[in-house]
Amino acid sequence: MDARITLTRRDRELCTLLEQTVLNGERHSLLLVGPRGSGKSWVVEDTFRKLSLNPKCKGNFIKVYLNGLIHTDDRLALLDIAHQLQVEANMDESLHLSYASALNYLLTTVCSGSQASKSVIFILDSFDLFTHHKNQMLLCNLFDFTRSANTPIAIIGLTRRLDVSEMLEKRLRSRYSHRQILLLCDYSFEEYMDISRSLLSLPDSFTDKAYLKEWRRHLEELLKNPKVVAVLKKQHAISPNLHILKSLLMLPVCKLGISGPFLDPVHFLFAYSMVNQDSMSVMLRGVSILELCLVVAMKNLVKHTGTETLNFEMVYDEYRRFTNQVSSHAVEFFSKPVAMKAFEHLISLEFVYPEDGGSSYTQREYQPVVLLLMEGQIEQAVLSYPNCPTDVVQWATNKN
Repeated sequence: MDARITLTRRDRELCTLLEQTVLNGERHSLLLVGPRGSGKSWVVEDTFRKLSLNPKCKGNFIKVYLNGLIHTDDRLALLDIAHQLQVEANMDESLHLSYASALNYLLTTVCSGSQASKSVIFILDSFDLFTHHKNQMLLCNLFDFTRSANTPIAIIGLTRRLDVSEMLEKRLRSRYSHRQILLLCDYSFEEYMDISRSLLSLPDSFTDKAYLKEWRRHLEELLKNPKVVAVLKKQHAISPNLHILKSLLMLPVCKLGISGPFLDPVHFLFAYSMVNQDSMSVMLRGVSILELCLVVAMKNLVKHTGTETLNFEMVYDEYRRFTNQVSSHAVEFFSKPVAMKAFEHLISLEFVYPEDGGSSYTQREYQPVVLLLMEGQIEQAVLSYPNCPTDVVQWATNKN
């Protein structure tokens, strides 16, 4: 079973609309709206795959892809449209025309046929960025052709902006059909597993048929492995975002090689830890050993005193008590002015936050502060800190 059928409920409307354009010569416009990772590009790719497999549609349409991040003005978009439609030669005849006339000339050249002509399907990724172009000339002309051209034409926009229709100029809103498909990251775990299977599957056209057969057998066993299922369940619970899923699956795939031609469940555990690593813990691994000791001192003070409000004097006393208990060569003891500088750096990194917002007239040493790090984050950072002294590790992980 093709795992892509899990998107049927999302792409049925788009597939029907494009089939009407290709088979019946109809003209349509539609927007796919949804957050990043909700599957907008996936739905479009899957729809074109189905059209290509349909004998009646195959070879009867031309796809033109534009991206608002790449085509930052209408002239760049016009040149790329000419390139994708393979009509660059016609551009020479329109160089003396204004932009609006040149665009109209190009589209008229392409759309000068009848309903028996090939359909032209425009995919406008980051559709909202095209609304920032001067006078929205490209969109205006494209929407005009969905109403007046003889050749079948469809415009599919992809965007994260829910208010994108309000970004269109008033004269464009009447031309736009206001048809939208809303996509959300609401995949069930069964769908999530099927999408994972699809992403990891090799195509039927893969040349090594023996390896293809073995890979498919291995993949089914892998997706039943308790470790892999547990990783995917945890990731799905955190976020079913498809971009994150692709990043998660990419790391085990990158480990493939001659010595290991199949996916290893252990690599999924590593990939999960990499994809979901805590940014605060990563930042904490980059501080100096003195700053790390001050953070551990604050953690212990919060744990033992039961209060979340601290000040530098309390933290420094805890730090001095620790250094007095360990050998001098293991952890270097720093003076109060040096420690104060380190403490202020922790505030600038927002590991520590002044309780009064820093506006108090209290002396710096007694200014109330709050530790913004959790105990688990600190312990994780200490355990992964490069060449961290053993005494500091024991001090940070001591449960007493």
